[in-house]
Amino acid sequence: MKRKLVLLNLVLTALLAAAGYQIREKWIAGKRYEAEVLARAVPQAPAPVVPADTPAEPVQAAQYLDVATRMVFSQDRNPTVVIEVPKPVPEPPLPVVYGVMDLGFGATIFMSEQPGQPQKGYKQGDKIGEYKLVKATRTDLELEWNGKLIPKTVAELKVKAPPPQAPASAGNPGQPPLRPDQAPPVGTNEVTDEAKVAEAQKAKSEGNPWVNTGGVNHACTPNDGTPAGAVINGFRKVVKQSMFGASCFWEPVR
Repeated sequence: MKRKLVLLNLVLTALLAAAGYQIREKWIAGKRYEAEVLARAVPQAPAPVVPADTPAEPVQAAQYLDVATRMVFSQDRNPTVVIEVPKPVPEPPLPVVYGVMDLGFGATIFMSEQPGQPQKGYKQGDKIGEYKLVKATRTDLELEWNGKLIPKTVAELKVKAPPPQAPASAGNPGQPPLRPDQAPPVGTNEVTDEAKVAEAQKAKSEGNPWVNTGGVNHACTPNDGTPAGAVINGFRKVVKQSMFGASCFWEPVR
């Protein structure tokens, strides 16, 4: 039994020696191949030809017009600039003047915004409609509108009295027209029908210094020289002074 073990050990030793020899031979062959590879000369490849860079073109704003006009997130972008000029505001009609009163504390001008509207007294600094009265004297005034000063005289803005109408005589062609001394005075009721024309002629023929206008009081004739307070045929002459002048009429005696 002991002899068999010795033989086995010898066989294993031989196998180990043969394996070691083979390993050493392969290692030597590897080293030799490595030395051959490292010693081999590698040919150098030519360097690649790189083209020169093309210079960039300068940026032009005209190239980006489409970006401005087709900007979907900003519809108000438009290359066409439209400058809207505000329309001039028309100047409102000037007020009309009825009279001026000055008691030493500054002139008060009686005006209204439009003819026929109620009148009111205005002093310097008051507003009448869209205008402001910045200056007021007995003869001149100055209005301000939208920062513009408009100097005017009282006579220029004074309300214009309507022209007197000629008496209608078409219905009676045979009746002659009234003479100037037969026409009604300015400021009284106008004689526009045949009945009032006949009343005026009747009053003149009877010597009465008035014209019956159909009311309680009678109007004075143009050439009436009777003094104020005189009583004729039950009527007393009354003359009143106002800022618009003297007014004359005959009232019944009570």
